[in-house]
Amino acid sequence: LINSFLVIFEKLDLKVAEQDTMEDTDEDRMIVDNPPNKDLELLGNLSSLLTDVISTVDDDRLEKWVLHLVKSTVEASDKVPDAQCCYWLLKSVVCYCDTSHYFSSPYHLAEVGSILRQFGYTVIERLDRLVEDTRIASISLLLSYPVTLIQGSVEMFTLAIKEALSRGIGCLELGRRGVESVWRVVRAGESNILSDHYPDILPLINPYLTSKANTTDKSEISLYELQCDMVLLLGTLGGQVNSHLITPELPDISWSNETVLTVALPLGPSLLNICLDEMLREVITLCKTTSEGQARTCACELLHALFLVSISTEQQAPDKIKVLYDHTLPVLLELGCDSNSVVRQIFKELTFQIIHWQTSRSKDSFILHHIMSGIQQSGNIELREFCGECIGEFFKWSIKHSSDVMSPAVRNVFKQLIYCAEHPASTKQLAAATAFNAFYRTFREEEVLVSDYTMILISLLLDSYNIKYSSSLQLSLTHLTRIVTSKHQLFIKSTKTRFVPRFGEEGTLFELTKHSFSLTFSPKAHVREIARTMYLKIYHLIPGCSSHHQLLDKFGSDVLPTINDSL
Repeated sequence: LINSFLVIFEKLDLKVAEQDTMEDTDEDRMIVDNPPNKDLELLGNLSSLLTDVISTVDDDRLEKWVLHLVKSTVEASDKVPDAQCCYWLLKSVVCYCDTSHYFSSPYHLAEVGSILRQFGYTVIERLDRLVEDTRIASISLLLSYPVTLIQGSVEMFTLAIKEALSRGIGCLELGRRGVESVWRVVRAGESNILSDHYPDILPLINPYLTSKANTTDKSEISLYELQCDMVLLLGTLGGQVNSHLITPELPDISWSNETVLTVALPLGPSLLNICLDEMLREVITLCKTTSEGQARTCACELLHALFLVSISTEQQAPDKIKVLYDHTLPVLLELGCDSNSVVRQIFKELTFQIIHWQTSRSKDSFILHHIMSGIQQSGNIELREFCGECIGEFFKWSIKHSSDVMSPAVRNVFKQLIYCAEHPASTKQLAAATAFNAFYRTFREEEVLVSDYTMILISLLLDSYNIKYSSSLQLSLTHLTRIVTSKHQLFIKSTKTRFVPRFGEEGTLFELTKHSFSLTFSPKAHVREIARTMYLKIYHLIPGCSSHHQLLDKFGSDVLPTINDSL
């Protein structure tokens, strides 16, 4: 039966295809085409049936099929990353391996375990591009890994726990799985493997413990039962480990000795000024920590109103309001990507409204600083994704509200982008790629910006990609290659305003072609692949160089040996 399933798996049409047009597509999410609906439906049905079959097997009859099942499912998931059925099927296989002690054999651990570990890191890499249901399925798979697998991939397992606990406030089932995964490690007597990561994990338990639970709740998973499990876990860990629960208090929101947020209510012949500054901190605390739906919704609506009040008073006290924004805008961005759909809708719309308003009337792009800070948060995928949307909105409306494409706001965006791309920290380099991917559609329509900034961005992102592989960097370079191909006439000659890249002195198409060709001989496979793709798309666009042989004389003798080898 399983052999029949595997044969059908191999015949499914799940081919990956690259987008190669300048049209608006969903390539920001995945650079793949969805397979035919019939094949995708068949993949889901087969995976569901196979999952049920595996759950009924309680002996060693399945052992000889584990390797084939894992390989086939991983290959299918790589081709269709958004197919959650693959993650559930792999989870059932992993659970079988755990209960049957499959990984007690060093041979099985080395052969199958290495595949699962490598796939686990791949899943972590693609988490920010998966839809919500598929993301939950992928996290559940990683949390089901047995302790023998965790020992070789602690960082991956820790990231999965953090994802589960941070999302568990809005989905208690996911929070329960996160706690159970830690329990499994502790009960196996291997709690020390997580000792270095408790400072990152335990603070995520605080929102659960500080929320008001209903002890009469008869639902399948109640907050009260989850709190009890968490308290038992903390008691088992004991000692100084629990000190990691203590987190710094939220900063005081009253940053000025003078009152900033006030509402004047008429009271007879006079006006009564009501101060709102002291209320703001408690409202923010409720919005971020409480799990009681009605109370949190009311707090979010009140915080929304307070933001509107602060905007209305900005003209009277701009300096004071700016200090207020420096402390409240990070909270606004976090709530704009909250797991609760009501909260997310309220603050996502408000954030975009603030961006539209600020880009229309203010030369001070202080909100841009907070957005770029959010993109650099490596531990919060949702925040990074939402801030990417915000930077795209900021860039688009900065151009709309200015008659000059090279307005101060647009220049600030590229200044931040270049700073992050040049920074040695990988989180900042990834932030630069994420930001560019968010606004590249607007960028490619402005020839002045394309001419001035394309080459410096390619140079910096190629350097970052050479240091470390990242799908976001790969996507950015794919976009830039497509832009160069479409707008190649802009790069035939140099201009005085163009930012000079590291690989040349003028930033012309010829210099880019020469540099991309030299990178095709890089020792790193991912660099060779992206450089080869870039070179093959642009070399024939150079005037008078329609073939490889015609480039020999122009490239010079320093690259002549490598060109001869390639030919």
